[in-house]
Formats: sequence, C-alpha cells, structure tokens
Amino acid sequence: PATEAAPPATEAAPAGPSAEEMAKMMAMMQPGEMHKKLETLVGSWTYTSTMQKTADAPAEQSTGTSENAMVYGGRFLVSKVSGTMNMGGTETPFEGQALTGYDNIAQHYQGVWYDSFATGMMISTGTFDEATQTITEKAEASCPMTGAKRSFRNELKFIDADHYSYTMHATDPTGGAEFKMMEIQYTKAK
Repeated sequence: PATEAAPPATEAAPAGPSAEEMAKMMAMMQPGEMHKKLETLVGSWTYTSTMQKTADAPAEQSTGTSENAMVYGGRFLVSKVSGTMNMGGTETPFEGQALTGYDNIAQHYQGVWYDSFATGMMISTGTFDEATQTITEKAEASCPMTGAKRSFRNELKFIDADHYSYTMHATDPTGGAEFKMMEIQYTKAK
C-alpha cells in the first residue's frame, strides 16, 4: 500500500490588533493635558539661581537663560540652558539641557538632565498636583561632590504665564537632613 504524504503544515498568520485595540494604542500615543502643561513653558526665559552645596554653606547666586521648545508633536519639552555658575567665587560658564515628558501609560512625568559640570545624567519621575500647580519629582544622579549616587526631591512650580520656579532638595552629606540645595526663578524674556 502506498503511503500518502501529509499535507505541508501552514502557519497561521499572526492576528493583528483589533480595530478597538488599535484605536486605544493610537490614543495612548497622543499628547494630552499633561503635555499641554509643559507647553506653557515654551519660549525664552532668563533665570536667577541660588545654590548651596551643603546646608551650612553660603548661598551662591548665578544667572542665565533657557530656551524651551516642544518637540515630536508636542510630546516632550526640551530646555537648553546657558549661563554662569558661581563656583567658590569664580563665575564659570555653564550649559545644560533637560528633556521632560509625560508618560501616558505610567501616568507620571519623566525627565533627564545633563550639563557641562557632570558626566552623568539626572533621571527623574514625578507627578503633578493641580492644587499647588507643582510637579514633584524623585530624582537620582551621580554626584561629583560625594563621588556616589545621590537622591533629590525636585519641584517645578507653574506660577503664571511669565514665571516658573525649580527647587532642588538634597540630603546634606555631612548632617543627613534634607535642605534646599538650589532654587531657580525663571522670568519670561520680553
């Protein structure tokens, strides 16, 4: 008796997302109200910064500018900062850049900061409080002062159409208590 060969196996084409799944995916990819909040920071800004390296160190003042723009269809805010930083009485040129976005899936803000005074990046996540008009972030970065990873609590406060502020809190490496390490006041350039 002759044996018949089995018909060749065929692989079923993978099922793609349904129309409903595709619509949901497309909606999750779009900028929303939290992105519009970042959009209010678009433009040219001047700033004054006050910084303390430790809780008992004298405050050092610096100034500069920030150019803020939304990119990728309103999904991310890019901030390019340039100015000077008072380093022990010497005004030193300073440049930095931030990328901030809102993750619709994780439902929090995310940020990356890098500058000319470090080789690492600060990575942050945060939530927005409508009542105080503030994004409060938890952040971590390699700290050249301590030579180790360091945690920060940062606050970005939306004040009005012409002003916003950024405050960074850190744990004092000598005493262990949290203190206001830096405060930056931004004013819209006219």
